[in-house]
Amino acid sequence: MSGCIAINASSSWTPAGWIFDNVLEDVADELQGRDAQLARLVRDALEGFEYLNVSNWTETQMSTLLQAVVSSRAERLRRGAAAFAKPEFFPGFLEAVDRLIGLLNEDPRTRGRPPGHDQPGTRQPPQI
Repeated sequence: MSGCIAINASSSWTPAGWIFDNVLEDVADELQGRDAQLARLVRDALEGFEYLNVSNWTETQMSTLLQAVVSSRAERLRRGAAAFAKPEFFPGFLEAVDRLIGLLNEDPRTRGRPPGHDQPGTRQPPQI
C-alpha cells in the first residue's frame, strides 16, 4: 500500500505506506508548534485512506508545510540510521523525503520560499 500527497494538478508524492506514515507523523509533530490546524489536517491524512490533498492550500500554508518537512528530515538525519526501526531502509527513506521536498519546492506556491517571505525576489530554497 502507498500513501499520496496531491500537491497540485500535475504533481503528487506517492511513497510506500510506511514512508508516508512516518513522514506525516514527523511533519505533524513539527507543525504542532507552528500551526495546529495544519497539524490536524496532516494527522487526519494518516487515518483512513492515507491521502492528503494540499492542492488548495495557500502560499503560507505550503511554505509552512515545506519548512516542516525540511525540519523533520533534519531531525531524522541528526538521529541517524541507528535510531531508525530498520537502519538498512534509512537511505531510501531519506531519498523519498528528498523527493517530497523537491516536489514542494517546484510548486508555484513555494518555490523554496520560507513562511513570511512573500515579497518578490526574496525566495530562497531551504537548506537540506
